[in-house]
Amino acid sequence: MLRCFAGAFPTVQLRLHVEALATTNGLVLDGRAGIGTSGPLLTEFDRCAASAVTMVPVAASGHETGEYGACFAWCGRNLVHLVLTDRSH
Repeated sequence: MLRCFAGAFPTVQLRLHVEALATTNGLVLDGRAGIGTSGPLLTEFDRCAASAVTMVPVAASGHETGEYGACFAWCGRNLVHLVLTDRSH
């Protein structure tokens, strides 16, 4: 995709920033980025679908959820969860 962009727009400098969650909003709002790509959290912008990502729950082979075979919604109910949080303004 980046090669295609460079071929179509050879005089445009492209910078790629990788941020978490709504930090993308701030980059666009303060003018550091002209375009932002994010998940469904961006609500104050015009949006269009660029792709789809399938979310798949995973665990280490020796983890206790392995005894269930397939992971159901209740598999991790009583386990410790690591959650990515958004610290942007």
